[in-house]
Amino acid sequence: MERQWEPSEEKATWDNLAEDIAAWDEADLVRHLPNLLVWLQDLNWPGARRVADVLMALGAPVLPPVRLVLQGSDRGWQYWVLTMLVGRWPRDLVAQLEPELNALAYLDTHAAEVDVLALAQLARHHLIEPGALDRLIAHKRAAYLATPYLLDWLEPDHPSEQ
Repeated sequence: MERQWEPSEEKATWDNLAEDIAAWDEADLVRHLPNLLVWLQDLNWPGARRVADVLMALGAPVLPPVRLVLQGSDRGWQYWVLTMLVGRWPRDLVAQLEPELNALAYLDTHAAEVDVLALAQLARHHLIEPGALDRLIAHKRAAYLATPYLLDWLEPDHPSEQ
């Protein structure tokens, strides 16, 4: 039986569809992963948080489509994937995304703060050398002069301070 994964035009049905998706078995979830990840393009959509929870719990099978999102250019989608999936995963999963996180961390953009979110994951899981982290934080602090509070939460997990 073909599963319905795409929300209809009628947003009132989206929460129910998300609950149906949450009841799928792993094989159905894996078969529809790229399509389900689309729900994370905007967490304000009804049901999106429920689908995010399902994908987060699924873990490793979600890595390939997440990698594609992180390699893409949709900063809003990257923001939600970083906050709702990557930011909640354990180190062993996050470490598999190290190249993508490094690429995002070195961006000179403030678009959706994905550079800071990626850097936070690298720091949190000790996937970046302390010296490189120090230099990158200094660079980000200079770049974020108008909004330095965005980097303040990096300090407690700073590897060179532990």
